[in-house]
Amino acid sequence: MIQSRGVNAIHSVGSMLLLGTMYGLLILDTFERKWELISTQQGLSDAAVWDIIEHDGSVYLATAKGINEFSIKDNRLIPLGDSELMQLSNQNIYDLENDLTSLYIAAESGLYIMKWGESNLSLLSKRMFTNITIEDGGISGNDGQLIVIRDGVEHIYHHEVTAYTFCDKFLWRSIGRALTLTDTITHQSWEYGTEDGIPGNTVYSLHCEGNWVQFLTNNGVAYYNWTNYHEF
Repeated sequence: MIQSRGVNAIHSVGSMLLLGTMYGLLILDTFERKWELISTQQGLSDAAVWDIIEHDGSVYLATAKGINEFSIKDNRLIPLGDSELMQLSNQNIYDLENDLTSLYIAAESGLYIMKWGESNLSLLSKRMFTNITIEDGGISGNDGQLIVIRDGVEHIYHHEVTAYTFCDKFLWRSIGRALTLTDTITHQSWEYGTEDGIPGNTVYSLHCEGNWVQFLTNNGVAYYNWTNYHEF
């Protein structure tokens, strides 16, 4: 069932560990030690799952051909029905973010927002962001440059970025095979690579979770307690 070490996204729900891969949604029941694969045979829009977010008993999957909703309780895909998300069915969905009020979608045709409980999509930017992050008072995105959008105005924060995540005042970013941690106040930087324990030479995605940063690479997943070595 595990066809590759490449992981695009990872998300945990109770005892379930969900992995977004190039061949579908891979689910591990950590109690039962059982694997299940949700693929195009079960109705997944595309085999490539780029991101996973959770909301109100479901997880939403960003795929190479639109968005899928998967019920955690019923363990099945849920049809989107007449939701405006269907407008994105033939588009590559690169990233998803959410908060209590809204779902943010980084798609081929731009950055969209949809309020939870409503079905209307609104366009925030025509830029094709490959990953996005909700920031205080705005949202940031990466289209080869790191862009911060506040009050509808786009600001260029950094010029060269493949993937990124903010951890308080620190910025983790990858540029091709290079991985850098920068203190955005002092501008001091540190370089990281395979010799430091990063399992792959290409970092697809970065996520900050408190004292830990998560690296999703072409050769598996790694967690690093970076605050042991840098003042938070």
